[in-house]
Amino acid sequence: MGKKPFYLKTKGELFGIDERFSTYNRPVFIEDLDDGVKAEARNNNTIALDKDLPEEQKEEAVVHEDEHLKNMSKTPDQPGFHWYDDNKVYYKEDTKSPIKEYPIEDMMDGGRDKPWEKIAYHASDKFKQSKHA
Repeated sequence: MGKKPFYLKTKGELFGIDERFSTYNRPVFIEDLDDGVKAEARNNNTIALDKDLPEEQKEEAVVHEDEHLKNMSKTPDQPGFHWYDDNKVYYKEDTKSPIKEYPIEDMMDGGRDKPWEKIAYHASDKFKQSKHA
């Protein structure tokens, strides 16, 4: 029986990063996320994709989560500002509105009716349409 060839893992394989979708300052990790969660945008400017997310949905999920990261990087005086901590989600609709606070559970359901999700779904829906055009 012959010897198996020597194989070095890539950096992505070593660190659990999907190199296809990662950028220099925004890595995309592959993780075992909670049931029903496809992807997460995190406060540390990273994205996590669920390990079981079908391949054909990954790019769309990254577009969606990138939109969250873009809004999370805004300052509180900018429209679309979106941030979260362990207890609440903070969102500012426009320059004249106050920052609204929502229970963290509101973020967990990912529903299209949430103001921060409307923006992200608009971006991912637009991406999906461009892929099928």
